[in-house]
Amino acid sequence: ERLGLPGVSIAPIASTPVVPVGTNLLLGTPITFAEVSDTPSYRPLAPPATLDAPDSIWSLNRGGYQQVSYVWQRVDGLATPDSDLPSLLISQFQGTLNSGLMGKLLAPGTSVSALEINGQLAFWIEGAPHVLFYEDARGEFSEDTVRMAQNVLLWQSNDRIVRLEGALNREQAEHIAEAMTRNVAP
Repeated sequence: ERLGLPGVSIAPIASTPVVPVGTNLLLGTPITFAEVSDTPSYRPLAPPATLDAPDSIWSLNRGGYQQVSYVWQRVDGLATPDSDLPSLLISQFQGTLNSGLMGKLLAPGTSVSALEINGQLAFWIEGAPHVLFYEDARGEFSEDTVRMAQNVLLWQSNDRIVRLEGALNREQAEHIAEAMTRNVAP
């Protein structure tokens, strides 16, 4: 009544709602760590033991296969250029990296380097924003965009692709990936 807006009321609340880190990255539905191993049809890798627990965990159904994503708002030693973006995002889903596609479909200003993570095929991608092309669980070619327009380390881990994305350099990304490949979610 004080504002002169009929039908509008303002009421104080004790606290603002908590929005899970990663909400604006289109990662699906927030889940708990206990739900991680129940969600996909594969056993996802656990978050790397070298980091604290993720701030949020997400599950996304992508045409019949599941993507699990771990999100960290802040990680010591990693820059965060935009306060709305987390420091680190690690997503994994069933699929196969195709080395023939990697060098051919990158935009100018983007570079890719092939490497290995614990004996598995990997690619370090840095520079301009890019699109990821891969063979999905059905054997069809699919694409996925980067979520944070930052450097990306992609690697094959058995039947899954793992994408590590953030404001990190190649050495930092390799260290996290190597620690992660030793852990399967419970």
